[in-house]
Amino acid sequence: MQYNQTEVTMAKQIKLKELDTNVGAEKMEITGLEAVVPQIRKIDTDIEALAKQREDLRGIIMNKVGPIMKDGLSKGHLVKSYIVKSEDGQPATVLYKNAYSKLDPSNEQSMKEFLGDMFSMFFSVQTSDASLKKNANTNELRKLLGDRFSEFFSETKSIDFTKDFMEKRASLHDQLKAPVRGQLDKWMGDHQAKPDLRMKG
Repeated sequence: MQYNQTEVTMAKQIKLKELDTNVGAEKMEITGLEAVVPQIRKIDTDIEALAKQREDLRGIIMNKVGPIMKDGLSKGHLVKSYIVKSEDGQPATVLYKNAYSKLDPSNEQSMKEFLGDMFSMFFSVQTSDASLKKNANTNELRKLLGDRFSEFFSETKSIDFTKDFMEKRASLHDQLKAPVRGQLDKWMGDHQAKPDLRMKG
């Protein structure tokens, strides 16, 4: 598109109004939707009430399934999926997962003393370094820097459950002493992710 000289000159003369940061943004009232706003507000309130009701009903299911799962686990029987029968013929599923929050790394020594050689069967110690290039070799960098490594990098340590913790716990049940079984079950109970409640089969 071609502009003539007059249009260009006029464009240069236009001065944009600067934003006055001391003045609040203008508000404009919209009419004609007065009946819609309370409907949305009511729906939001209903959703909150229904979400609470659903969580309460979920609690009833978990209060029934949880003890059954724990009792089986205490006997070395691992069941991760529980089918909850339904009046409408479409059962729900409670699914336990090998997903856990991390354990405090300050527990490492006491956990190793308690579990001995079995520690590495159930847990792994993870250390995250500063972000390095994709192909960088952290171990080589440690060797090069030696004791000075900590001057340049901070490390975050955590204790993670192994990916197949539940399976190992069940398969080794008969080989574990009762106090070890009890402690493993407590750690699992304290750190395991909330089980899924799936309403579709």
